[in-house]
Amino acid sequence: MQNISTSNSEKGTAFIEKDISEIRINTDELVKSRIGEKWIKQNMMYDNKNDRYYLNDLQVLKLIEDIVIQNNKYEFLDAFSKDELGLLRNIIFARKGYIYKRGKYKEYFSNKSWYNPSIENENDIKLTVKEKELIEKIQKYENIK
Repeated sequence: MQNISTSNSEKGTAFIEKDISEIRINTDELVKSRIGEKWIKQNMMYDNKNDRYYLNDLQVLKLIEDIVIQNNKYEFLDAFSKDELGLLRNIIFARKGYIYKRGKYKEYFSNKSWYNPSIENENDIKLTVKEKELIEKIQKYENIK
């Protein structure tokens, strides 16, 4: 069994208690959830020295999309705290360029090299059907936490 850590090289001083990139995921559980070793090798960075796979924020989101949406494993979201779920949901909007004007998400995303803020109104963001479904599922789990 190998552990997955995530890259923490871009971590800022956000008020979010735990950077999404610090989530540890058991690769055996990924294989059980039908992700498989091929997906792991293609989508994750491996650190030979520490014998671990690493993910950044966007890779964590891709993992969640693949498990939850493509494989219908919604219960996978139960492993995340309410704050982590909120962050995952907001990564979708940040990836699309939503401008966070204040608060913990502004601070968090402004420290990410991939974040390119360009859209002020959330309603102007073009979401795919899969993204909309994932947001809906994440919100459902957020509301029960």
